[in-house]
Amino acid sequence: MDGDELRRLATRVTAVAEQARRVAVRAGGVSGVSWQSAAAEAFRARLAEEAHAVRGAAGEVDSVARALMRHAQAVEVACTPLVLPVAAAGVLAGRVWRATTEAGGPR
Repeated sequence: MDGDELRRLATRVTAVAEQARRVAVRAGGVSGVSWQSAAAEAFRARLAEEAHAVRGAAGEVDSVARALMRHAQAVEVACTPLVLPVAAAGVLAGRVWRATTEAGGPR
């Protein structure tokens, strides 16, 4: 994968984390239901635990997305052609040539 593909994947992974957070919010919204009983209390407590776990998982997914973004940057750095060093060498060679010719040429 190249850097752009990795960034697109990171964006999709971030969307998954956002979707998980929305699910957690909806699950947490059930606590306002007026159903009253021991079973209702147990259900709400369990749902709160699950919502907390989903939020934690969303954070882990965010970490994966950030790692993918860092990897995309590293791939681009590693795969960038050596254009600048070659260009710099050409400039340096030109300066050496001019200095040599201006001084009367090689002796």
